[in-house]
Amino acid sequence: MDLGVFTIDDEAMTLQFAGANLNLYILREGEWICLKGTRRPLGVEDHQAIPPFANEVFQLKKGDCVYAWTDGLPDQFGGLNNKKFKTTGVLSFIRSLPAVSMSRQKELISAHIRSWRGSAEQTDDICVAGFRI
Repeated sequence: MDLGVFTIDDEAMTLQFAGANLNLYILREGEWICLKGTRRPLGVEDHQAIPPFANEVFQLKKGDCVYAWTDGLPDQFGGLNNKKFKTTGVLSFIRSLPAVSMSRQKELISAHIRSWRGSAEQTDDICVAGFRI
């Protein structure tokens, strides 16, 4: 299973993140910052042979937008040549969104995913989470 867990300290403006095959992305002033999760899933039985999950601590700034998504989003086929959307496609699209509310971003992202997929079958589950500091 892939999973990400984070906590936010409102007073210190810090975010702590640990991910199992999941990254957390922060959009700050038009630039992406990636907090990388540990490259291993949850549920591996031989705990002696695998690395522990890394805990990242990140200093937030007012206006930062934080995003995460399941692998079903970049793995979705579609577009003109029925290719995968890929992480670069996700990052590029979200960066292109106007400075609108997060609820409006949700609508725009959902519409773009449907448009990208077109008549292609949905490949996997797709979940996108985001919030603004």
